[in-house]
Amino acid sequence: MSNISVALKFIELVLEKNLFSPQGLAPSLHAPESIQGLSSELLKDDLNYLLVQWFIDALKPQNSEKNNHYPHIYQSVRKALRNRFVDSSDLELHKVSTRLSRLICNGSNQRKYQREELSTADKFSLFTKSGGYCGICGFRFSETMVENFLGGQSQHSKHVFYDFLKPTKRTKKNFQIEIDHIFPLARGGGNNLENLQLLCGFCNSAKRDFTSVFDSSSKTIEINHPELGKLNLSSWFLVVRVLSGNRCSFCDKGIDSTELTITPLLMSYQINPVNVRSTCYACDPMKEYRFLPVE
Repeated sequence: MSNISVALKFIELVLEKNLFSPQGLAPSLHAPESIQGLSSELLKDDLNYLLVQWFIDALKPQNSEKNNHYPHIYQSVRKALRNRFVDSSDLELHKVSTRLSRLICNGSNQRKYQREELSTADKFSLFTKSGGYCGICGFRFSETMVENFLGGQSQHSKHVFYDFLKPTKRTKKNFQIEIDHIFPLARGGGNNLENLQLLCGFCNSAKRDFTSVFDSSSKTIEINHPELGKLNLSSWFLVVRVLSGNRCSFCDKGIDSTELTITPLLMSYQINPVNVRSTCYACDPMKEYRFLPVE
């Protein structure tokens, strides 16, 4: 298989299935699995997705947002690929250019989508599909939250304590049920119900339009814990990225049966992608330090 075919296959696999690195690559540095923590596959997935986004973005002509007609995109993509994969045949170059050009055109057109207000029927459909809990962390929606979401009175429950590593019970916004675009609108996601899910206010705010841990800010969040002292959390997005599609690292329960949060792999000043894992509250090794009083 030629280099260009390997590249295209890799791109399509990452975009469609978020698979890991292709066979045959030999990077100059290999981080040992032993230092990558329980998030090693997560980091590989996110890096590969980011590499694909960079590759596709680099193929776009300068005026692709204004002139997103297929012939214009195709000519630019074919020229770029010809320069990059000099040994490719004309037939293979045409096939790859066609498929990549369609990806670019579709992405450019989808970015024109605006956020749409959902009907009560669509909201009810999403709520039914959600099972009554946040699609990332498993936070159970209260009756008040459900009533507010479906058009009831604006009020929220009050709690005395909140989880300092996943503050779903700290502010009024965190008690809201919010509609999230699984693949962000800003990245080409659509408004179709298949691309929508219900999240608690915290998870939706933390997720934003990020798609990988490498997207989020490098500025850490400083947490002053009254007993543990000063802690540095890599980002709020790290919390939802670790929890998304995950299960408790101890009992293997998922969000369909329990609520999840994160805990450090090693109790350290730094809580970052290689020092974090998911846990349910029943198995939580930080039970005695987890909850802080709401200010």
